[in-house]
Amino acid sequence: MVTAGLTETGTVTAIDVFSSKIGTAEGIHPGSTVEELTAAYPLFDAVVHSYFSDIYVLDGTVGRLLIEVATDGSTTSGYWAGGEVGHVIWIRAVPLAQKPYSIVATDTSGPCIV
Repeated sequence: MVTAGLTETGTVTAIDVFSSKIGTAEGIHPGSTVEELTAAYPLFDAVVHSYFSDIYVLDGTVGRLLIEVATDGSTTSGYWAGGEVGHVIWIRAVPLAQKPYSIVATDTSGPCIV
């Protein structure tokens, strides 16, 4: 599944990838492990830690990829169903000026997968 954020003028503000059938040029997709992610991209522009996930940031010339990986760093046990921790949950493409942010456990975008 892919979703897109739009403005009233029709400008695309974000593209979200939830499907394991769509990936980056290096083969990273939702479902990839954090080990596969860090092997494919050994250097990140930032890693942002949030309550239930880490966001790995890759900056391009006009946009950035936010690759969100499920973590078990919260004190709330049972947030993730079996098998999600340590895996890419989704990938979001945003403008370069957009500050990295989590979409896990928010109303920011997409379906709730748990």
